[in-house]
Amino acid sequence: MPSADFDADQDGEVVVSVSRVIAMFGLTVPPLVLVMAVYASLTEHVFGLSHFMGSQMGARTRRALRAAHHVLSAAVSAVVQAALITQCGVPALVVASELPGAQLACPRVDFRELGCLASGASASLLLVLALFVERVSVPLLNLSHLPVYARGVLPRLRNAAAVVVVWLCMAEEQVGALLLLALLFARRVLVHVPKLDRGCGVLIKLYTVLNMSRVISYKCPGSRRLAVAAVIAMLPL
Repeated sequence: MPSADFDADQDGEVVVSVSRVIAMFGLTVPPLVLVMAVYASLTEHVFGLSHFMGSQMGARTRRALRAAHHVLSAAVSAVVQAALITQCGVPALVVASELPGAQLACPRVDFRELGCLASGASASLLLVLALFVERVSVPLLNLSHLPVYARGVLPRLRNAAAVVVVWLCMAEEQVGALLLLALLFARRVLVHVPKLDRGCGVLIKLYTVLNMSRVISYKCPGSRRLAVAAVIAMLPL
């Protein structure tokens, strides 16, 4: 009996912790919007020092740092993708496949499950960190010719909008958060394989549109406004 009570106490603490993390996403939406507004409003001139330092760097050193950046970015992104798929994606598809009619467009993603929440929350924070780090690394290493690292006002606005929608979806436990995170990190993994990158992006976007159509027609559970917001944020990416 004491062992059963101890297990019950542990389960209760996990549930409380998970609820607090989800609540924190909702509470931090306003400051996140401010942070992303700062991210989008800082022009390239603010990071002119990075461009200057890169132009003064030796060609061999720059190539080595560029290669290290690609390897590190792809490795981290691949780990994030694997965590999202194994902790959230696979269970959701298994549950969906067991539903009548195999409604794979209606995945039941359980953010109350600790592994899925930890993966989604970590990926969300890493995405924000990556966007700010790239404001320095892209001009320093001259990476702006790659689509995922495009510079300018519109790319920054697209990234900022995607992050805000991810935050809102995480706060309301919507699958749109995972789909946006999957797309954004997949682009970093496949940055040097443009055809595969485009193909993967098209598949994720089509799936998101399909999920949105079923949500707004009441064939899938979920927030209709966030399903639409996820599609609007994803299409320009």
